[in-house]
Amino acid sequence: MSVFYIAHQKISLLLLPLLWLALMSCDGLRQDVHSASRFPQVVNPDFTGSFYDPQQQRFWIWGTDASLRWSPDGHHWNRVALPGTQAVKDFLLQDASALVLMEDGTLYRSADEGISWVAVYSSSHHTGSTALAAATPNPAEKDLSKLVYLPESQRIYLLGETGYLPYSSDTGKTWEVFQLPSSYQTQKITALGVTSHHQRLLLGGESGLLGVSDDMGKTWSFHALQQETPVTAFYAFNKTLVASSTYGVWWVSQDEGNSWERFESDGQAYFTGGFYLAEDDTFFMTAHNGKLLRGTEGATQWQMLTMQFRAIMPYLSAIAFDPLRQSLHVLGTAGAHFVSTDAGKTWKVRGESALLAVDHFAFKADHSVWIGYGRGGALALSNNQGQIWQPLAPRVDMYLRELMTTPAGNWLAVGDLGMILRSDDRGNTWHSVTVAYRDPNTPPAFRAILVEPETQSIVAAGPTGTIMRSRDDGRSWQTVYYSEFDQGEAFTDLLYDSHSGNLFALEAWGRHKRSVDGGLQWESVSAAMEQTDTQAFWQITAMPLASSPSLWMAAGRGGLVASSDDQGSSWHYHSSDPSIDWYGIFAHVDSRQWFLLGSNGALQVSQDNGKHWRVLETHVAADLRRMIAVNQQVLLALGGEGVILRSEDAGIHWQQIASGIHSELRKGVIDTQGHIYVVAADGYLLRSMDEGKTWSSIATSTSAGLRGLLVDQDNVLAAGERLVMVQK
Repeated sequence: MSVFYIAHQKISLLLLPLLWLALMSCDGLRQDVHSASRFPQVVNPDFTGSFYDPQQQRFWIWGTDASLRWSPDGHHWNRVALPGTQAVKDFLLQDASALVLMEDGTLYRSADEGISWVAVYSSSHHTGSTALAAATPNPAEKDLSKLVYLPESQRIYLLGETGYLPYSSDTGKTWEVFQLPSSYQTQKITALGVTSHHQRLLLGGESGLLGVSDDMGKTWSFHALQQETPVTAFYAFNKTLVASSTYGVWWVSQDEGNSWERFESDGQAYFTGGFYLAEDDTFFMTAHNGKLLRGTEGATQWQMLTMQFRAIMPYLSAIAFDPLRQSLHVLGTAGAHFVSTDAGKTWKVRGESALLAVDHFAFKADHSVWIGYGRGGALALSNNQGQIWQPLAPRVDMYLRELMTTPAGNWLAVGDLGMILRSDDRGNTWHSVTVAYRDPNTPPAFRAILVEPETQSIVAAGPTGTIMRSRDDGRSWQTVYYSEFDQGEAFTDLLYDSHSGNLFALEAWGRHKRSVDGGLQWESVSAAMEQTDTQAFWQITAMPLASSPSLWMAAGRGGLVASSDDQGSSWHYHSSDPSIDWYGIFAHVDSRQWFLLGSNGALQVSQDNGKHWRVLETHVAADLRRMIAVNQQVLLALGGEGVILRSEDAGIHWQQIASGIHSELRKGVIDTQGHIYVVAADGYLLRSMDEGKTWSSIATSTSAGLRGLLVDQDNVLAAGERLVMVQK
């Protein structure tokens, strides 16, 4: 590792006392949000924050999609139901109260261990003070970012608002707001701290804003640290103060904030955390670019160490001291783990780590338990200071497109970059299936998956030209067809023909594949290239015929409509408007009709196996994508902007039904009770219990886009940008 010595300069500050300028009460903003006995579970949120509570002896982690979880041991985790779908920005426990700050700037409080939540503060509600009304910040800024409890002042503070410092003296029940002086009202407050010796209260903000109070916030002195970067954190030890900033800048005070010394490193580092090693009077700061700062002699002498791991400079996110082994540990992304036994003078890279998925860490007070967490729900546990890690949940940060119940009753989810997830216990736990793809640099983006009933094999396909097959219920997979990336093959749909037993893989540009042995071998049955460069095959379906085993019909981009009555060996192209993209095709066996669903509300029907198509009036402009047959007479067409069309006469007449949303509807499934479920963009899940006449929305705890849908016994599973499980 390299060592870089730091340039610095010293300045003195003349701090002028200022009084509190404005206070206001924020009580009365209450909105009860009660948790249900059953609530949705987002399997793969991005975990972004944590802490260990020594009083309750619990780990807490939180993140996107209203996710908050706790564990007594780091292994078994419990979910807490929160209101809405917003990301949790911060979480705080004080006495018997819990506070959770959401991404939209709303602060909720619970006094009953998370059973119910009350909104107690919002950045968009500065009411009760005419002096502050004109300076109310724009609620769209959603500035609030952090909760800080300072026991010295017996107050909880909210950081991040422009020109304001909200605080509470009663465990978050009511809130008052301190307004910055007029010359600083355009700056956000980004850090709070307390000095170790005289317990002076420190405030940091944008553009080097620094505030000092000797009476726990009754009066303040303000100054700017002559820089354009913000104060991001304070660290206090002995009589020394360290104020971190961005772009490799930090400040040190040896007199509890009266004067400050400026230090600068490489101009790039964003400091992610700090740690004081009292045994050796050494202070450390970690950075996002693999840099580690080491300060000695009261933080007056500094070295910058470059921590290289597997030829990369990892994001360093945590630093911990193991008192039993007297060892110092620095951890980061991509499994980076460095160990020092000489107070950080020299470091060794810990051996190859399987912990490649986590981004952040939390530690039990005695360091007997470590947890790692990160994006896509990644979670891991170590009981031996990181020597061995036990993966608890995989990182699932790929888009998931399709879901299925396997022949053995287990669940599978497939998606982009070759992602295959499997659950053997109805979604309680998930694991990522390791697959040896032909080219690991170009894994497939799965678009379709099905079960071949004769052999009980599972077949999945997608771009780039890959078909995979599993004979053991999805536990392992073999490549049964592969084409090089440069060939540009893109499988968009799969078909199993129950009359012939054949499997068919639809390829966007007509280079289709067929299997007659349960998906083990595939032959090319390319369509005659009558399609233009603007046309592409997207979806295929089949209907049994009296004269032949079945008729296959495919549709796609640029008005493409084609049929085959010989198991895909040859294709007949049907005349269709090239300005219409056909997103869906549906075969209604009971009425012997074919339906095309397309762009700008296009809906057409054929009663003669595609020879002639009749335009149906929909009176909608939104794209139509999928159709569901509720029974022999009732059909539903689903599309963009929340459009649901319903027919009670097998598609002759259609009526628009209110869905209650304006997001794109992507897939519908009917359960054994006849209830209809529809999944949509923006995290919506709809249900109808009266054959599609009326619809209600089911909470999912996410606003992420959803596409895949599975209904199995008592559960509904939805997939897309997130994987969500909801009990009926």
